[in-house]
Amino acid sequence: FQQNDLKFFTGIKTRTPHYSHYITSIKIFKDYPLFGIGIKNFRNQCNEEKYAYGNYSCSSHPHNIYIQILSETGIFGFLLLLLPLYYVTSRLLIHFYNLITNGKILTEFQTCILISLFLTLFPFLPTLNFFNNMSKIYIISYICFIKINIQSGFL
Repeated sequence: FQQNDLKFFTGIKTRTPHYSHYITSIKIFKDYPLFGIGIKNFRNQCNEEKYAYGNYSCSSHPHNIYIQILSETGIFGFLLLLLPLYYVTSRLLIHFYNLITNGKILTEFQTCILISLFLTLFPFLPTLNFFNNMSKIYIISYICFIKINIQSGFL
């Protein structure tokens, strides 16, 4: 594994702890691509020498939802995360397109919920542990609001 393999992370300072967590997590994902290492097992696997990258390679989680999902649940878990993100992103794009062309189609509350979920799942920011209680509360709350609006015919 070479540092240059990750052109995506070139904007991150290579001596930061988050960068080390990202590299460690991606190394783990490469060894367990389909199903990952198991939920909340990053903290156990990152101590292994073959995954170490610098002094800060180990933590309770990799500090990025997408990298965490890839390393802990593999591609199958990652696909389960991408489906809701695709739905929210497509609904936001449709809404903003219709807002520009035809006028408002969603209420401000509905738009705020969609934007909140989108920002919570934004891929380029360090994040909380996806499998932690507080993160789940935020995400499940947003999803519940969206589901209620779908059943009501608003989304």
